[in-house]
Amino acid sequence: MTLIHTAPDVASPSRMPRLAKRYRQLIYRLLGHHDERTNEQLTALAVATSHIETEIARSDRDLRSMGESQTRQVTKRADRLAHETTAIENKIRNLHLRHERVTRWHRELEERIADLSDLTSNVEAIEAQMNDLTRTVGLIDSEMIARPYTATKDAGTYVSSEGARIMGYRPHDRSLSTYASFEDIYRGTDEFVADSLRPYLSLLADKAPVLDLGCGRGELLQLLTSVGVKSFGVDLDHSMVARCDAKGLRVRHGDGLEFLRDMEAGCLGAITAIQVVEHLDPALLRQLFEISFRTLRGGGVLLAETVNPHSPPALKAFWLDLTHRRPLYPESMLMLADECGFEEAKIVFPNGTGDLDFDLRMCGSYAVVATRGLPEVTNSAEEARQAQALIQRSAAARPVSRRQPGPVER
Repeated sequence: MTLIHTAPDVASPSRMPRLAKRYRQLIYRLLGHHDERTNEQLTALAVATSHIETEIARSDRDLRSMGESQTRQVTKRADRLAHETTAIENKIRNLHLRHERVTRWHRELEERIADLSDLTSNVEAIEAQMNDLTRTVGLIDSEMIARPYTATKDAGTYVSSEGARIMGYRPHDRSLSTYASFEDIYRGTDEFVADSLRPYLSLLADKAPVLDLGCGRGELLQLLTSVGVKSFGVDLDHSMVARCDAKGLRVRHGDGLEFLRDMEAGCLGAITAIQVVEHLDPALLRQLFEISFRTLRGGGVLLAETVNPHSPPALKAFWLDLTHRRPLYPESMLMLADECGFEEAKIVFPNGTGDLDFDLRMCGSYAVVATRGLPEVTNSAEEARQAQALIQRSAAARPVSRRQPGPVER
């Protein structure tokens, strides 16, 4: 806005003095000059103000533009942050879901591990059962294919001209011509049989005199003699008696039951019958127990060994000997001993382990040891006299039966 002072209309010069006129003109000029500067200043001020307003407007526009830009940036960043926040939240949710799945899988895995552990235990149990079954089947198989014991590997066989192994004999190889030779092959050597009978010594050590019925080759008599137990035997087989004579043993030829019948009551400390009772009929077997009970003194024992029918291999080989009548179970032998008056009886496995179940199945032979009454104290000199008298009288015994071969073992 421009402020300019203009001079008023001046009256005619004739109305004023010249000086006053000039003065007024001067004043007006000064005033006019002053007004011009003022106007210039005001104009400059207006221009400056306008410029300032322009700058302010521009600054305002710039600020608004900057504010809008920053607002857009902030909004954009906020949107991006919100998007990222949403993405993070989604990721967190996914992580939670994955964690839940992993936790569920972990539980399932633990359950499966537990199931696997149970399965492993079951498998181990089944494996143990299979091993037991394998051993059992192997044992049964070995029992089913078991063959009779022979003193020599090739006994009863020969090799043909074609090289084949034949079960049989040829004219020049008649090894089974006598019963003694049968025992040599299928029962074993003297040493082999003696070793199997050695456990009985502890049962007979204080039972002199001892009578061995069906003494055979005299293995038990030799053992008793070696430990100082007075003993003698009787056998129906002449070849067996001849062998015993050759060994210097006191043996008579005759029937064992008849020999016992002729003896005084209570004169013996022990009666043994090794692999004999399986050759007897039930009636004769009962007579053997009854007569033995009468002949034994108090505390005397009857020791009767036979094939163990609880052992499959032994039962299978039992029928090798054609003179065998029937297998005798230890339960039946104990019952018979009780019926015949023996106060005490037990089953002994000469080569057993002490485990009854194992020995019943695996031992080829057993002995029933039946005891009459309580032991009595007797005079050793009197015992020796009685034993000597018995040996002398044994020469008159009548032969009725003979001892048969022992158990056939694996």
